[in-house]
Amino acid sequence: TNDNLSADEIAKVLEEVIPLHFQNVQDIQYLQGYYRGNQKILSKTKLIRPEINNKVLENHAYYLVEFKKGYEFGDPIQYIQRGDGETKSEIEILNRFMVENDKASKDKDLSEDWFTCGTSYRFVRSIDDENKPFEFFNVDPKSAAVVYSTDIDRKPLFGFYIVTRNDGQDDYWLATAYTKTKAFTFKIMIDREHFSSFKAEYLPETVKEKESNWLGMIPIVEYPLNKSRFGIVELSMATLDALNKVSSNDIDDIEQFVQALSLIHISEPTRLLRS
Repeated sequence: TNDNLSADEIAKVLEEVIPLHFQNVQDIQYLQGYYRGNQKILSKTKLIRPEINNKVLENHAYYLVEFKKGYEFGDPIQYIQRGDGETKSEIEILNRFMVENDKASKDKDLSEDWFTCGTSYRFVRSIDDENKPFEFFNVDPKSAAVVYSTDIDRKPLFGFYIVTRNDGQDDYWLATAYTKTKAFTFKIMIDREHFSSFKAEYLPETVKEKESNWLGMIPIVEYPLNKSRFGIVELSMATLDALNKVSSNDIDDIEQFVQALSLIHISEPTRLLRS
């Protein structure tokens, strides 16, 4: 619950949450693959007449996500003044900063993860630019996460971002964790046979320029679609698989029926001669 977590405290938390994060990564990979067309119908088998085995993939998951993206983020989000305060000029400046950051396009990309995976992440940092004092990026949900307090307020304690590195022999993860005031980097060795336990090693020499987080807030922000983090793809997969199966079986039935037709040529009947 402490906002000023030490490196040792964050390391202990990471060792607990990384296995859960890895399970989430596997689920996200499956959902993203499903959205891109890697769906159950492609592994369809047929025992009777296996040579007629049509696999019709109607990627409704892609259509659903694209529809929601266009419906909710087709027009750029604009900030407006609420109330009668004298902040109109500040609101206009904020909108200009968002245009400079190409927020409209980034919102659409963010919503793809939102609707597909049930959650999405964005990274914010301050920069020295008179046109925009800050910039932000969408972060792959497989590489980022936010750790929350178990208190009643459930406030975020820190966010972390993971990249894969290689020391010449083995792959390892380099995790950078951000609190409101500090940034820490940890080396996490990958044991591909035992993903249930990890060891986080603090690397202070790699973050000499990042020891202080001057932003004053956790720069990794999570946008969950709902409390359960269910995306529209996950909620509709059973129905979408059934539609693919019906379409595929319909084509199988038509092909089998056509091949079952036989042309019977009946010659002219022989006349019976009466004696």
